[in-house]
Amino acid sequence: MAAATAREGIGAVVIAIVGALSGVASAWVTAGKAVPGKIEQALTEQGTRLSSVDAKLTALETRAVATVPIGSIVASLVPPERLDEASGDDSRLDPRTATWIPADGRKVPGSKYVKVFGRSQVPDLRGLFLRGLNYSEEGEVRSDGYREPDADSRKAGELEMDTFQGHGHKHEQGVGPDNPEGTFKGVNGNNIYGPNRIFDPTELGKYGTPRLGSETRPKNAAVYYYIRVN
Repeated sequence: MAAATAREGIGAVVIAIVGALSGVASAWVTAGKAVPGKIEQALTEQGTRLSSVDAKLTALETRAVATVPIGSIVASLVPPERLDEASGDDSRLDPRTATWIPADGRKVPGSKYVKVFGRSQVPDLRGLFLRGLNYSEEGEVRSDGYREPDADSRKAGELEMDTFQGHGHKHEQGVGPDNPEGTFKGVNGNNIYGPNRIFDPTELGKYGTPRLGSETRPKNAAVYYYIRVN
């Protein structure tokens, strides 16, 4: 409903802009035949109309921001030092007046965020992915195979370390003198153990070349997270 109302408002503003510009054009076309006083009056009237259009656009922007709840999080390519320029919010990230603040764990005294959530600082989302809680409202808790196993006791904004799913490995044991490809010597074969039997990870069939790092992660793209505090 709010989106429909906003679209109707934007349509009215566009019509007003077209009307105002048409009026300005008509004034210039007839300028050669009109007396100077009438020209000035016509331009003044069109300036008043354009000012009214600008005020309507500002009001629409204010209404659009007002529909986004305090505590909402957005992802952006805009760095914090250019946030004021990109958002039109000349607050210099002052938590008392800024609409959006980097979600980097900073304290936000004097903000509506503190009043709404009773927390003195925003969550630090740098380096993290966002994950939905299993709970959405009373009686609505996800319980299928997509639920997060450890999320039942978590609260919004709480952090969680990475993990690797627990698992086991099957193995075969035989008496042959040689080892089939892909098995460890000493497990399947002549059972003669020796040093350096396990090597660095390597390509295995259709799975491609292993990509090694200090964490387990999916493919991703880097962004800045911002949170609404006012």
